[in-house]
Amino acid sequence: MTAQAVSLVSELPSIVETFRRGFASNSSVSSLCAILGGLAMLIAATSLAVRIQRRKQAPPQVDDPQALFEALLQTLKLARSERNVLRRRALNGGLAQPAAALLSPAIFDQMAMAADAMEARRADPPAPSTDEVLLRIRAALFGHGDSSSPIDGGAGAGSSPASAALASARSPSVPAPG
Repeated sequence: MTAQAVSLVSELPSIVETFRRGFASNSSVSSLCAILGGLAMLIAATSLAVRIQRRKQAPPQVDDPQALFEALLQTLKLARSERNVLRRRALNGGLAQPAAALLSPAIFDQMAMAADAMEARRADPPAPSTDEVLLRIRAALFGHGDSSSPIDGGAGAGSSPASAALASARSPSVPAPG
């Protein structure tokens, strides 16, 4: 598209010359056609330039779940070893949207347990340090107050401070009886 805009701009002198000749011949029909043609070309060139500028300024769209997961891992600024653990767990956990594990403690725990099951079937048990890394990442993502994570043998996934705040914001406030 940029080449088209350049070619339109390079043809502007010839368009101006056409206008000049049309006005010089004093033909009202040819002058009107030249003016309308020139305006049409100017509008087309302006429209093209606006579209190119908008496309350059538009944020990139991520349609690939794995690319979104990788972008989130980069945003979290985790150590390479932590990113590798999460990548392996997301792959072995079988999540269609691995980025969801970074947003929900329940899905994070589900990913970890599914990956444990997959690795157990392959006779490839995770290293003990893997669970420690997962617990550290989970605490960083969802808060330290949740001790019910199944990663460390807890009873089930609890809610993070962020989840509790969101739940309280969603529930209608009931005034205290007075």
